[in-house]
Amino acid sequence: MQPVAQYLLTGSIVASALGGLVLCLVVVRYGFPVPEDETPDEAQRRLFLTRLGHAVAAFCFAVTALLTAAALGGAREGRAGMAGAESARLAAEIQALDERVAAVEQAVVRVSHSLDRLLEHAERTGPAASPGSPVR
Repeated sequence: MQPVAQYLLTGSIVASALGGLVLCLVVVRYGFPVPEDETPDEAQRRLFLTRLGHAVAAFCFAVTALLTAAALGGAREGRAGMAGAESARLAAEIQALDERVAAVEQAVVRVSHSLDRLLEHAERTGPAASPGSPVR
């Protein structure tokens, strides 16, 4: 992992935790049912702070998404460079395997021709020439 990606992911964790903390504070302070004797000024303040808390939390989560995307994008770029070297190595290995398969194919063709010649010779000479058969 690249060093910058580590800082980006750390920042992502901090921003996410901060957003969660803000939401928890808003819920604890203003998320429960309001008392009946709340004045209009207190209601206005509660509404303002609730909206402000939601906006701050949304900003923190947006920063989390951006930092995470930047960290993952950088990690992909690093893997792309590794993938280029890895694909070159694999291409060389595939080439070597192709050469080995071609050599095996040639050997099989030679053995097949030799076997065909032996079978033709055995058919021409008949069963008397085969070893282990009784002589007439």
